[in-house]
Amino acid sequence: MKNSKLYNIIPFIIALFFAILAYYFYPINGDYDLSKYYHLMDMIKLNDSETLIYINNYFEVLFRFYMYLIAFIGNYRLLQFFPVLFLYLILCYIIFDYGKNHGFSKLSIVIISMLCISLFRFVLIASCIRYAIAYVIFALALYLDLIKKDKRFWVKLLYILPIFLHKTSIIFLLLRLLIEIKNKKIIYFIFGISTILFFFPNFVIEIITPFKNIKIVESLINMIYGYLIEENVPIYLQLIFRLFQTTFFTLCGVLCYLKTTDNSMKKYYFMLVLVGIFTICLFNYFTIFMRMIDFLVFISPIVIFECLRLIHSNEKLKLFYPLLLLLLGVFIVCGIYIQIIDFKGMYF
Repeated sequence: MKNSKLYNIIPFIIALFFAILAYYFYPINGDYDLSKYYHLMDMIKLNDSETLIYINNYFEVLFRFYMYLIAFIGNYRLLQFFPVLFLYLILCYIIFDYGKNHGFSKLSIVIISMLCISLFRFVLIASCIRYAIAYVIFALALYLDLIKKDKRFWVKLLYILPIFLHKTSIIFLLLRLLIEIKNKKIIYFIFGISTILFFFPNFVIEIITPFKNIKIVESLINMIYGYLIEENVPIYLQLIFRLFQTTFFTLCGVLCYLKTTDNSMKKYYFMLVLVGIFTICLFNYFTIFMRMIDFLVFISPIVIFECLRLIHSNEKLKLFYPLLLLLLGVFIVCGIYIQIIDFKGMYF
């Protein structure tokens, strides 16, 4: 009973800690998305007509409603508090629930919790709140649907909900639908063509420009310009680390995919592998690359759990178990180091 209560309360304590930290973060300069949200809420309170038109045309409906609600309450810091609270709650729920129900040790649960918490950047989670909460809700949908095999209608709705928080979530919905195709050659063909198109954004814009009067196409053109054309970030050390991190998670997904016989689990691992390959291909596009990495981290705990089990239980691979733990330790240390650097640039 005590252990059961502990499993229930620790995720909440972790989530509350980071939510409080996010609450006291104040974006005093324009480098954070949160600065833009605070400004828009100021305009909402002033009932500025131009701002209201801009918001109604631009923001996803659920986030728009949430921002109106926070503006009405008047405590802007709640805007980042609740998404961060729910994000860490969902992530910790997935880790602790899977670890407990599949017989993993407390040490394994602690290691994977530290790994995931250290690898996604708190500064991005607390500032770019829309994409973060949208992605983790989609990760929850995958976990409940494919791992826990919960087929209730509300679980299916969790796949749709993120789109109304951040439109890039549609990428994951399309991938989720793609893995349902039984013919793998068709999957590889569609995925390959779609990924290649990301290397030729100007060509894509030329094709869809005749339809720019359609709102969804106009929005797509703006996304392509913002994420794939206008942004030009030089390669630096953290990007190399993130590329190595992504490659590691993807290879773990491949290993789990090859070893499991459970069809539902295979879909989960296959989804992770596709996201991993897609993320690696987007290495030159900093913003979307970093966001895809976060989603990969959100869905990676199950893969890391199972890799630990596979390597530890296989006599031929058991020799590499300490090396795997060492590598996870290196990831944690590097992740914490990056977090410390980020914290130095934040204001509380």
